[in-house]
Amino acid sequence: MLGASFRPLSKEEKQRYSINAGVVITDRGNGLLAKRTQMDKGFVITGVDNTLITTLSDLQKAIRGKKDLTFAGFYPGRTG
Repeated sequence: MLGASFRPLSKEEKQRYSINAGVVITDRGNGLLAKRTQMDKGFVITGVDNTLITTLSDLQKAIRGKKDLTFAGFYPGRTG
């Protein structure tokens, strides 16, 4: 997806970050994600275009057929 690799958050990670959903970028690759965003490995995507992202399937559905996307998320351990 988007030329990158992702994995779902574990139950422990969700508890640690106090969230209920999200997927983690494990490799930003050389595709659209790398070319059009500054998101990097470790970024947790919690939403796409106001759609909650809980699973990899949710992410696939949210980006399918769209050219412009708005991502919501965070880097664990970083503020701002």
